[in-house]
Amino acid sequence: MKRFVTGKKYLIFLFLLTLSSCNTGNLTDIQRLLSPAALPYLKSSKLIQVSSYDTSGGNNDRVVIPAGKKVTIMDVGGPGMISRIWMNVDSRDPYFLRRIVIRIYWDNELQPSVEVPLGDFFGSGFQYTPYISQYLGMTSGGYICYLPMPFESHARIEIANDTHQNISGLYYQINYQKFEGALESDVAYFHAQWRRSIKTDYDTNFVILNAEGRGHLIGVNLNLQSYDGSFNFLDGDEMIYVDGEKNPSIRGTGTEDFFSGGMKFSKDEFAGPYSGLIYKNNSLGQIAAYRLFIPDPVPFKKNILVTIEHGQANREIADYSSTAYWYQMEPHKPFRPLPVDGQRIPLRIIKPAHLIEAENLQFQLEGLKSKIVDMSEYGPEWGGNKQIVIESRDASSFGLMLNGLKKEQYEITLFYTLGPDYGDADILINNKKMGEIRGYSPYILPFGKVIIPAVRRAAGSETITLRFVITGKDPSSKGYKVGLDGIHLVPQQPIKEN
Repeated sequence: MKRFVTGKKYLIFLFLLTLSSCNTGNLTDIQRLLSPAALPYLKSSKLIQVSSYDTSGGNNDRVVIPAGKKVTIMDVGGPGMISRIWMNVDSRDPYFLRRIVIRIYWDNELQPSVEVPLGDFFGSGFQYTPYISQYLGMTSGGYICYLPMPFESHARIEIANDTHQNISGLYYQINYQKFEGALESDVAYFHAQWRRSIKTDYDTNFVILNAEGRGHLIGVNLNLQSYDGSFNFLDGDEMIYVDGEKNPSIRGTGTEDFFSGGMKFSKDEFAGPYSGLIYKNNSLGQIAAYRLFIPDPVPFKKNILVTIEHGQANREIADYSSTAYWYQMEPHKPFRPLPVDGQRIPLRIIKPAHLIEAENLQFQLEGLKSKIVDMSEYGPEWGGNKQIVIESRDASSFGLMLNGLKKEQYEITLFYTLGPDYGDADILINNKKMGEIRGYSPYILPFGKVIIPAVRRAAGSETITLRFVITGKDPSSKGYKVGLDGIHLVPQQPIKEN
């Protein structure tokens, strides 16, 4: 006997059938759009491109972004899926890769699901380096991303210009598929986050991602720079913890192995579909590399913690920055605030990891005034993001006492700041000139460095006193300030005289 569904039960059945049919259709759309095996199958979505084309009909196909401003380059309704992002940037800022930020918002959320400096999002924050992976690349001056990004009701992409000058041209094309019905209930949203530790901590893994919710990790890129020019940090292992586990479910055998390299990346460049080395600078100890977990995504149901050692057992101090790519159901855990632009740019000068910061030293100011200044906006190189500024006058002087010295002889390296209102000074020890400061620069820069070798402390004393005598200033300088970042002391074995 046949059974018939009637009345309210029929309406409920029809509603569920319609919803199921709609969702299944879009699941089929996504699969048929992404699977190479489905290329011959008909598609039911519509491809739409959002671009920087000249709306006047001319050939000025770009967007100008004033310094300190942001623009929305995509603002569309769903349901849909971004399938391609291409960009080209005309900026004169030497650090625009880190000072321009891409943010993506899904379904009118208040906090971005993607927030990454532009260069790092596409692979490298150190410098533009052509490479091609399966989904990300830098090629012929452009930037490309093919990671699929589905959304239900809304997608908005924002570009922020945190450089200190106008972006004279942002060129872009963003392709997305517009769907006819709702997304399947288990389709997750694309996320990407940037993190940095300018000086990694001993005994603590660098954290690449700490996310909560349900989803899966699909990629990581790392930009690493040592403080001693070596690549010893590559001895560190990745450790990935899923759903609150105490022991990592993924434990690596070395950083270069994580990126499918070997022998500390003996070959300077290699790019594969899912992993590779983008950039290597042997003189600066810099590496940029990527790993895409496409055939082997890392699922999580509650949370995921992605970490990596910096050197064996975290013995190496280095500059680590990372971009993690993952999919998860919303809402996501809010991101940590992105550092100011000065704290995002690559290190321009490598200072010793164990620098004695100037604000912790003892000065004899002799009537002069001093102040501790936050240097965060000027770059990441200042110890503790601070310096001490001595408000000097022409022909004035002050002393710096280095106390508690146990060894008989030291090499002293002094790091100072250059700036538009900084002056010149001679450095005296026991009334003998041992070095000099030339402080002028049209911009605030961390490049000042004086090395004083073979300095002996007086017999019976644990103190060495440096005396700074202001000798004048550059004609273009507006003042006589002295800005000191820190001191580095290296004990030396005195040479015995015959």
